[in-house]
Amino acid sequence: MLLCIAIKKYKYLTWKLFLIWLVVLSLLQTVYILQLQRCVERKKYYINQLDRNIERSSNISGLGNQLDYRKRKTIDNHVPKEMMRPYGPGEMGNGVKINVTLLSPKDKKIYDEGVKKHRMNIYVSDLISVHRTLDPNMVDPRCKSIIYNENLDPCTVIIPFRDEAWSLLIRTVHGVLDRTPHSILEEIVLVDDGSTEDDLKYRLDLYVSYLPKVRIMRLQKSLGKMAACQKAVDLVKTTHFALLDSHSEVYEGWLQPLLQRLTENPKLFVTPMVGNIYPSTLEYFYHYPKDLYKDFMAMAFDFFLYQQWSPFKKEYIKTLKPTEPIRIPGHQGNAFAVNTNFFMQLGGFDPGMKVWGAIQMELMFKYVMCGGDMESLPCSHVGHLYRSSMKWSKEIHEFKTSNQYRVAEVWMDEYKHLLFEREGNYTFQTGDVSERKKIRERNKCKSFKYFLDHIQEIVHIYIPDNLKASGAVSIFF
Repeated sequence: MLLCIAIKKYKYLTWKLFLIWLVVLSLLQTVYILQLQRCVERKKYYINQLDRNIERSSNISGLGNQLDYRKRKTIDNHVPKEMMRPYGPGEMGNGVKINVTLLSPKDKKIYDEGVKKHRMNIYVSDLISVHRTLDPNMVDPRCKSIIYNENLDPCTVIIPFRDEAWSLLIRTVHGVLDRTPHSILEEIVLVDDGSTEDDLKYRLDLYVSYLPKVRIMRLQKSLGKMAACQKAVDLVKTTHFALLDSHSEVYEGWLQPLLQRLTENPKLFVTPMVGNIYPSTLEYFYHYPKDLYKDFMAMAFDFFLYQQWSPFKKEYIKTLKPTEPIRIPGHQGNAFAVNTNFFMQLGGFDPGMKVWGAIQMELMFKYVMCGGDMESLPCSHVGHLYRSSMKWSKEIHEFKTSNQYRVAEVWMDEYKHLLFEREGNYTFQTGDVSERKKIRERNKCKSFKYFLDHIQEIVHIYIPDNLKASGAVSIFF
């Protein structure tokens, strides 16, 4: 009754409030519709931008529409669809080229600083997914028919790093996790050799805490690649371990061939086929020679104890089969797998070596001279980024101890003078190598002459011995 009286008394005011309420409601509805339209337009804008980026990255790379998977009706049968990322620069191992003139001043500064700091195009690396796909057709299709042992022992993967670029390191880790069966992957050990970059401290700890089978071993100060890796090897509990550089990308099925071969012969040093990841564009490229007799080269060494490509002998090439192991005279040291016990029996990595260098020479010498051998496996593929210049060159020259001199003193017998005379720097020292020589004695290793004869069965290599004269030729203008 009171409510009816109040309505009659304030009838005019009630209608006024009701009309105001309708106006407010209408305005709110209009604002909501406008916001919804803005969201739709924004979504369309981002989709268009994504399409333009895909088209631009395809055209810039010179690949036409190959990167636009919406236009592809089929996908390679042995690559699951869910593993194919339909968008993004660098997919399928393609390179990304940047037109530097189109960068803003801020981006140009980031670009230049990244190249100067990391000796590669970190600007491009940061654009590429850490889960990027690689072209499966680079691996010989006959490898798919090989059946590996179902009960292969799990393996530890060691990845040493020092102040590595974030995207390179994380892409290496995810590559191993994404393309290695977890039944044969015991763990990934990231060995931090005294990094000082903030990104590689708490941020990396937090990131890794979300990943399965990954842990970090931190060293308070840098010991050099060899000594740092040995710290990790000392704690390895698996039958085999593999080592990868922190700027690598593995192919699907990279580990099974290595473990299978080590199971057959634990005294082998086995390596994958290593392809190039170009530092300027991050394109993955592996060149399988069309003419084996002309183009097939092996990584060996010269008598400065630096890496050098040497041609295989035609007689040996005739014996090769597409998917079977290839005897090799040397390796690059950036990707390999070994039996843990035999590796430790041969003394592991030399902890007396500093920073970087000559690790390849020591391993190749002692594996051949001490009862083992080296092989590369055509069905195992790993990409490695080769920087435009060495990051630690200045630091290497600050040490008086020469890694090359250490290797020569322990393993090269009467041939060591070829290094000392050619290098000519008598201020360098070997450091204490007595323990390394004892390792050679305990294993009853053969002579360096045996090593040279052994590798000369498969490659051509120049030995500067029995010279009538020696010296250097210089040209002055």
